[in-house]
Amino acid sequence: MSEGLDHISGPTSGRRNLLAQWMGLVTVTAVVVVGLTHVRAPAALLVGPLLAGVVFALGGASIRPAKAVKFCAQAVIGTAVAIVLAPALGAQMIPRIVLLVFIGTTTLGVGMGLAFLSGQMGLMSPSTAVWGLAPGSATAMMVFAEAAGGDARKVALMQYARIVLVAFATLAVAHGMTHAAIGQAARNWLPELSPIGLSATIALGGGAVLLSLWTRVGVLALLVPILGGMLLGAAGVPFQTPPLMTAAAYAVIGWTIGLSFTRASLVDNLYSLPVIGGGAIVLIGACAFVGLVLGRLFHVDPLSAYLATSPGGIDAMLIIAASAPVDLPLILSAQLVRFLMVLAFARPIGSLLVRRARLVPGVPLTAATEHLRDSR
Repeated sequence: MSEGLDHISGPTSGRRNLLAQWMGLVTVTAVVVVGLTHVRAPAALLVGPLLAGVVFALGGASIRPAKAVKFCAQAVIGTAVAIVLAPALGAQMIPRIVLLVFIGTTTLGVGMGLAFLSGQMGLMSPSTAVWGLAPGSATAMMVFAEAAGGDARKVALMQYARIVLVAFATLAVAHGMTHAAIGQAARNWLPELSPIGLSATIALGGGAVLLSLWTRVGVLALLVPILGGMLLGAAGVPFQTPPLMTAAAYAVIGWTIGLSFTRASLVDNLYSLPVIGGGAIVLIGACAFVGLVLGRLFHVDPLSAYLATSPGGIDAMLIIAASAPVDLPLILSAQLVRFLMVLAFARPIGSLLVRRARLVPGVPLTAATEHLRDSR
């Protein structure tokens, strides 16, 4: 009789344990995000859930976001990125196409050059280095890294470290050039919602999620809303992602990465922090030099040139652009062209670096590298 009762109560207690873990994770995440936001930390909505996920993972948590939930989060993030970049997609880009290609090629070349050196020196696998040093949306780079067999945890640390450094460096540069106090704009968490805009977002995101589940190609959940949203947005289709929905999507992505940490992987990534920080600083400095050259060659004001070539952190760019006299169309167009170039060329470059790593004696070929090689 007792065995029968144990059989009945076992699944129930298991569900209660999972529910308690989720409630605890949500609570800790909210506290961390509020704390980071209070001190105006960059990317609080991304970093907070990741840190909470790491804490729970090290504490033995067994919860993980479901695949469909993860795809929904990627679709929301993709639509949010498209809303930001869609205004840059238009006829105003054509007269500046040479300038935009110059910015995209040079900044992407700097990132990929550092990735090549990291791979050749054996500091990390080539696929991880490519997506970690790619100057694009942090969330998108993490998703692409996971799809390409890279270490999404290390990519997350590399991208977030750069976001923090870029944000502080950019604020310092902008303040030095304009002598104006530049801070974060207040976020309206409950804006007036447009039924048409919200419906368009749900339709595009929902279609992308269904396509990902059907084809079993997870990255489509992010790519389709980004590319489709930019094209439809430029054509006048209104899209809207409520801030609470976007925050929930960031939380799911952060939890997915954070909960995948183990004690061994955390120690490995902590040992890699000097390399990660050094790579971010070199990348920021090199892109700043490109901005200096850009201003000289194309007669662009120094702050606009710096923001146009800055490696990532589009949110910080927009905050500063709203508070300083800069060429916002140039900044948005440059970020858009570079992002599209990353989408087009980062994967082939990663495959090339994998082949190069196999030809160089003494360069370790990690499991992630072999996964990318074997997927070709």
